[in-house]
Amino acid sequence: GTKQLEMSRSVPTGQFSVVSGPINASFNSACLDWGSRTNLVAFGCETYVVITDPFSLKRVQTLDAHPSRVVQVKWCPYDLTLANFANYKVILASGDAMGNIFIWDVPQATIISNMPTAQYGPLVELQWHPSKPYLLLGLFANYLVLWNLQTNDTQWVYNFKEPMDSFSFDPYHDQQMCLTTQQGWIYFIRDFRELAKPNQVELKYRMFGPEGGDSRLEEGEGRSLGIFEDNRSSAEFSDREASSDLDPVNKSMEARKSTLLSAQYSPFARHVMFFLLKRRVMVFDLSVHRPIGSLTLDKNRADFVQLLLCKENPDTLFCLHEDGMLSSWYKRPSTYTYDLQCFIELTPTNLQSRKKEIEILSMAAGPPLPEFVDGPKSKKPKSHLISALRSNGSLLVLKYRVQPHLPPIFLHKRSIRNVASPSPSPLVLPPPPPLQQPYIQQQKQEQEEQELDLESADRNTKKGTPCARLLLSGVTQALSCPIFSISVCNIGVNAAKMVAVGSAQGLVQIVSLQTMSIVSEFRIQPAIAIRGIKWLDSSNVIFFTIDNSHKTKYINKVITLNIDSGKIDQIRKKPDGETTYVRGIRISHSRRYVIILLRSVPFQIWDLKTGNILKSVSSFMEITALEWAPSVRSTNDNETFIFTTPDGQLQHYKIENNVVSPLKITSDVGLGIVSGIAWKGKYIVTGDSVGNLNYFNYTQNKFQTFSTDRGIVRRIQFEPSSADTYRVLVHFNDGTFGIWDLESNQRVATSSYLQQRNLKAQAVDWVSEGSPIVACSDGSLRILDKSLSISNSPVQVVPTYSPLMLPPQQAGLLKVLLSHAFLNWNDSKPPLPVLSHLKTFEQLINPSVIEALKSEPKIAKQQILVSQYFGNVPEKEFWMVASHSLKTSRARLQGQSRIEEARKATQRGGLWGNKGNSSGEGTHEMDTEEGKEKEREREREEDNQEEEEL
Repeated sequence: GTKQLEMSRSVPTGQFSVVSGPINASFNSACLDWGSRTNLVAFGCETYVVITDPFSLKRVQTLDAHPSRVVQVKWCPYDLTLANFANYKVILASGDAMGNIFIWDVPQATIISNMPTAQYGPLVELQWHPSKPYLLLGLFANYLVLWNLQTNDTQWVYNFKEPMDSFSFDPYHDQQMCLTTQQGWIYFIRDFRELAKPNQVELKYRMFGPEGGDSRLEEGEGRSLGIFEDNRSSAEFSDREASSDLDPVNKSMEARKSTLLSAQYSPFARHVMFFLLKRRVMVFDLSVHRPIGSLTLDKNRADFVQLLLCKENPDTLFCLHEDGMLSSWYKRPSTYTYDLQCFIELTPTNLQSRKKEIEILSMAAGPPLPEFVDGPKSKKPKSHLISALRSNGSLLVLKYRVQPHLPPIFLHKRSIRNVASPSPSPLVLPPPPPLQQPYIQQQKQEQEEQELDLESADRNTKKGTPCARLLLSGVTQALSCPIFSISVCNIGVNAAKMVAVGSAQGLVQIVSLQTMSIVSEFRIQPAIAIRGIKWLDSSNVIFFTIDNSHKTKYINKVITLNIDSGKIDQIRKKPDGETTYVRGIRISHSRRYVIILLRSVPFQIWDLKTGNILKSVSSFMEITALEWAPSVRSTNDNETFIFTTPDGQLQHYKIENNVVSPLKITSDVGLGIVSGIAWKGKYIVTGDSVGNLNYFNYTQNKFQTFSTDRGIVRRIQFEPSSADTYRVLVHFNDGTFGIWDLESNQRVATSSYLQQRNLKAQAVDWVSEGSPIVACSDGSLRILDKSLSISNSPVQVVPTYSPLMLPPQQAGLLKVLLSHAFLNWNDSKPPLPVLSHLKTFEQLINPSVIEALKSEPKIAKQQILVSQYFGNVPEKEFWMVASHSLKTSRARLQGQSRIEEARKATQRGGLWGNKGNSSGEGTHEMDTEEGKEKEREREREEDNQEEEEL
């Protein structure tokens, strides 16, 4: 196990991956899933899938292979056991808008299976079978398809006569499932089987009607059951058999609009379903065919979008609304009537436009927090987590508790608005600080979380309604879109570890290439694009902005930014504006000089050390391309640069002792108008306006040309390599790019992989040898291999909450060690070999897990913690039942022991005192200090007996 661990740590840090950008609201809105086994959150972002750890808010993995936008992701409910750990896999299913379904091995980022589904049309929904994790169901409008991953075959296909829009399994009966249609009809499958398609498909109910108003519940005639309504009603049901024709009443219903959004089986009660309509939630009992409860939305609130039900918290449900609000509802005891607790505004509203700049697209509920996350032996109510997917690509994580004994109107002092009004007012969750790194320290989590104590503000709510305590655990960050410029740091300690990103929104974002996450963010000028960003050293970047909001003048700024302190300095200050604009900036290899290229104005050379201008080269009003000489030819006091003019001439200049002078060097750059130029070693490469690559070997005085037929060359960059390799990355003006090898005069790769996904390159750069980085038009950063077609790589072995992301052998070994380490947690003897093996994992697992196991003396509780850590639900339930059984048996034995002692004491006359002792001196021995000590000794013996039984 130790040897395998060392091998896993040797994974290189420069992996191929994706840094995510904003969400596509039209396709990715319902693409979110929280894995109950892995405790990781997966969501679709444009054409790729992002895996995030909701506890540390770290990005764990990205999966990029879909040819179109991802619409569904679902974690496989596959448990890690001692029987399967040798070939265990963390599996995720994802589907896109074209119907392609990929089955992923998440840690390895490889596709296990690709389901052929083009003949079924667009994908609607994916679900894994709840008890057979090798069965996957896909809903494609009129088709329900079942696949078997063990045989990689299609088991059966069922064709419906009308389009379906959702389906769900009965958690208490895996042979039953429910499906809904766009017209509000509700189907039930009673005989779901693996080997044959179902025969008992019943078209049972229909729900439709006006979007708002009061409803009246009545029973229909004969076998049909209905919720009939007058003009003020809000929902209707009708009952019919699949083969029967509609009667005149039902035919009139057919033409009416349905308000049914979804139907869900209750995860905490048998035969109960929740129907979500636009303005209400109805609870229906399938065993008696009757509605048994409901909640209705106030008329001044936005429509419902999504309903969240949590198995471990049956008394609270959450609803997402169209305006991004989250409402919390609490169930009254012994009924299915829900009272409003609070409304929470998850995203701020722009005060000027009165619109939300960021939308909440989807939400998912996580399992209860284990003790090693929520705090060991906490007396607080059990905590749960909710994740919210936002349109800017960030993931918001909320922790909530239900406080059952708080006064009816109660707000924490940090709440933003008072909700003590007849109509509940929203509470706004404050946005995270822009420079805060998205990481939560477990030891100080309670102090650092932003807490909101929310209470029902409806005065009609019954006094004493439980309070929902919501804690803003954190928010992940995503790239701002569109991206205008990128630059990889290749200097000092941060070489190939950091990339600076400039966006059109005026943001400078610093991305770590080791964690593939944003580590800092700076807002320079709102809505003014950051252009031409470059690194000056490992802590400073330089860029320029152009403000053309004035009619006749441009306000140009060349700015330097220190990413450690946030300090900003400006070069070439022109506060009154000018008639020209900055075309670009070029930094010398010594990082001392910068050339500022201006439109129809001579370019300027500035000394960054003194902040003064050296020279304005007035001889050339227009240049088409410029590049500094390689670092081997330059020193701090001697720099050389070349540039081309519109007539095709190549000019050489040098800077020596702060004096700029021309050089006479002959080079051939071709016949076309040069639009890009690069220089490395013996090669000078130029690209022209028709797409030709011209490279001149001045040591051999040899000129060659390669025709690309791609149009204007935008930028050329040599690959950063120490060997004599001369490969260039060429970016064209139409958003395509490619790699060419100058030595062999051959094209290495093109951007056809991204072109097939209708993606264009906004900017390109090299991360390291063989690894270019591309800013794509979907707002993402992709690190590709040299074939420009792979952006997936195995997950790095970094500390995450989920141990299942470790290699299977290591995960199995860790589970065995944690399950048996209780033998020596509280032993003062030298550590057993088990503990010495655990030290090899100390950098890979959450230290609070070990602390929780050490502080828990009960064996059953230790096993519950281990099963929670590995997401093994059957094992957790087994140990919970075992712990309850042992506790019950111990209580029964204690009761019998006390009864026997009382009987013996009565026979001795000690229970009622001696005759003649009226002061009660003959107290029972259990009420004395000696009796209490005996009781504690008896409890310790019972604990030891319990451990022996286990």
